[in-house]
Amino acid sequence: MVTRSRLRGDQIPIKPVSARWIMSQPSFELGVADVRAGRGSHRDCDLWDTGQWNYERGRAFTPPA
Repeated sequence: MVTRSRLRGDQIPIKPVSARWIMSQPSFELGVADVRAGRGSHRDCDLWDTGQWNYERGRAFTPPA
């Protein structure tokens, strides 16, 4: 459901980061390792407070094994 605030374009606070910073994060490396090993998504990554986006970026960055 689209809320009224989303219609106005409000977003959560963001900060710019570099590709180097993203790729140096342990969660990014875990995403890469999971794809290279042929594993599916980490079973509890949707519960992580931080790192979920970088994990998904790592999975998307890596071609399948």
